[in-house]
Amino acid sequence: MHPDIARFTSEIYYEGKVAARPELVHQALVPLQGNALRFSGSGLRYVAVPHTGNQAKSLEEIAAIAEIVGELLGAASWRNKENEVSQLTEQDLLIVVPYNAQVAALIEALPELKDRIGTARDGVSLQPPPLQRRNVAGESGVYFGRQSCAV
Repeated sequence: MHPDIARFTSEIYYEGKVAARPELVHQALVPLQGNALRFSGSGLRYVAVPHTGNQAKSLEEIAAIAEIVGELLGAASWRNKENEVSQLTEQDLLIVVPYNAQVAALIEALPELKDRIGTARDGVSLQPPPLQRRNVAGESGVYFGRQSCAV
C-alpha cells in the first residue's frame, strides 16, 4: 500500500505496527498538463453524497461516481512507483460497491466500464488499479492507491 493509505490503516487497525512499502511513495494521481484536478495526490478521499431512503442502490451515488470517473478520465494522469507518468485510462479504474443492484445501475450508467465494476464478493478478479472507487454501505468514498483487495 501507498504510505498515505498504510499510515491510516496501521493507526486505525494495527496500533501503528504496519509499515508501508517505501517504493510506493511516488504513486499518485496528477493533473494532465493545463487541467485542474480535485482528486490529486494519493491517500483516501471522502465524497459526501446526500440521499435518503436508498437501500440497495442510489441514483445520487451513481451520478456522483459518473461525474468523478469523467473528471478523472478527462483530467488525470497516474504516476507509478518508478515515477513514470501516463494518462489515466478506463483500465486503471476499479469500482467496487456493496450491492448487485448498484453494480447493475452503474453498468447502465457507465457501460464502457462494465468489466471494471463489481462487488467485493465478486472479487472483481482483476489486478488492482491505481484508483479504486469504493462505495461502502450507502456512503460514497474515493480511495486512491493500490490495495491488495477492495472490501
